[in-house]
Amino acid sequence: MKQKSVLIPNVVIGIIMVLFVLPLFIFREIPSYEVPAFIYDCSKDWDSELGKMDLTHLRFRSDGTITLTRMISPGEVRSGDLCLTSTNVSFIVYVDERMVYRYEPELPWIYGRSYGNDIHAIPVSTKGKDCTLRLEVTSLKTGRIRGFQDAHFENGSDYVRHILSSCLTHYYMTAVIFTFSFVIFIMGWFFRKGNSRRLETISLGVLGMLFSLWTESSDYTIVLLTGHAGLIRIMSYYSLMFLPIPGITLICHLTHHPKSIFQKIVTALVALNLILHITLLYLEVWDYHQMLYFTHGTLILTIIFIIFAIVRGFIQKSFSTHSSRILLSAFLILTITGILDIILFYCGHSARMANYSRLGFLIFVAVVGSYEIREFVRMLQSGREAEMMKHLAHRDGLTGLENRLAFTEWEQNLRHLKKGACIFVQFDINNLKEVNDHYGHNAGDAFIIAGANAIRQAFGPYGRVFRTGGDEFVCVLTTAAPSSTETLAVNNDVLINNNSPAALMKCYEACEQHLIDLLNSYNMTSGTPIPLTIAFGMAEYDLSQGNPEPQERLADERMYMHKNILKGKQAL
Repeated sequence: MKQKSVLIPNVVIGIIMVLFVLPLFIFREIPSYEVPAFIYDCSKDWDSELGKMDLTHLRFRSDGTITLTRMISPGEVRSGDLCLTSTNVSFIVYVDERMVYRYEPELPWIYGRSYGNDIHAIPVSTKGKDCTLRLEVTSLKTGRIRGFQDAHFENGSDYVRHILSSCLTHYYMTAVIFTFSFVIFIMGWFFRKGNSRRLETISLGVLGMLFSLWTESSDYTIVLLTGHAGLIRIMSYYSLMFLPIPGITLICHLTHHPKSIFQKIVTALVALNLILHITLLYLEVWDYHQMLYFTHGTLILTIIFIIFAIVRGFIQKSFSTHSSRILLSAFLILTITGILDIILFYCGHSARMANYSRLGFLIFVAVVGSYEIREFVRMLQSGREAEMMKHLAHRDGLTGLENRLAFTEWEQNLRHLKKGACIFVQFDINNLKEVNDHYGHNAGDAFIIAGANAIRQAFGPYGRVFRTGGDEFVCVLTTAAPSSTETLAVNNDVLINNNSPAALMKCYEACEQHLIDLLNSYNMTSGTPIPLTIAFGMAEYDLSQGNPEPQERLADERMYMHKNILKGKQAL
């Protein structure tokens, strides 16, 4: 079956599946109910000691607490829940002095003083009458956003579904970035040996995974899936903290300056920032948000170094025009979107802290990643061609056995082995000149192939067979590792474990007898006027000696002795 006939149906099915899935993300605002589900906004008009207040803009007393109350009626609540998302506050909910909910997370020191964002669906029952709803709220003293968002009376499951729907696009983009980056990282890791350029691919993969983990913490999807808001928050801070290292590494390798001083400076700054964070958190001096200045400062310095590295690359022409355009365009998009998000963060618009960076990085990963994938494809094609050329260079074209070059390399490997033993077996096909003279070289080639096949069948399963000349062959039988449990089988007879010189000799004797049987069978059935006979000689070699050549010569001498014996028999 042709490749296209298999490929086309799979491609069509894949496209159909994508067309089925995309509407789930693109048209998610289409209502799923003919009658709108019950929902009542309760974020405004709360009474407090400081006057009327909105849950999204809380003001706290000097002790960091505030008490909020409001009257609720059965028509407002119906059978719904008080649904809201909290940010860096603990709180208790009362209905007519009856406590119905308490949220006071216990945070280990590594979490800092806050947990980020969490989602709540609190059952509230009015029992058919007007009630007083009271919230006792305590700030976790983070210094930035504190309070509640998206406060409604509605069914809890509907609320969670609405939250997930509002975050789905961001989550989908993040998942794509992380998956793509993970694949790039794995590819770079497996192909890192012998190819220094793969370090840039590993850096790209790490950069993408760190970025995706940082941006996802601003959404609620992972919080809903894991139920662990605080861990998602510190994951975000540390991901942002480590971002400069793969970023500068990627640029330095793309600009062919892998030993740039910029990498050492950025690594030192990140390490210093990490030590500072852990120390001040443990001593409860500052929280993560108070140390963002150090992290952002490191990022800005890294961006300056990257710009300098790219400019230097252009001046020194250290990277090709094609790759430089790809790098520059992708990096500019990422830099602009990242700086824009940092500006919005310090302006107080941080509810979605990575809106623009996420889009910019998606473009960056797609552009640079596609370039890296093309490089991988080219490298794999080159590797396959090189492997094929190596295979052809080590194979004898007539018999398919390994050739003289392969034997020379194997001989060099034997010199480095210190334990074990081997047996060299030298072979020479008799009567080849007579066959060539009387029947032509085609018959001579067939004669060589028949001899090679007999040697391969007899000795090949237990050693390596080489064609070292026109009618000359060598086989090397070696002992297995001492821990081997493999057994050798020749002519259906099971031999003892091949882990000793005695076992090796027994293996050789069985192979020798097998070769004789094969030659006798061939001469009886082939009908050739000149019988196929092969002279052979063997010599044992202790690998600890470090020089196999004397034993090879000994095997060769014994082979010629056997050859003379066979000629004497033919003369009779």
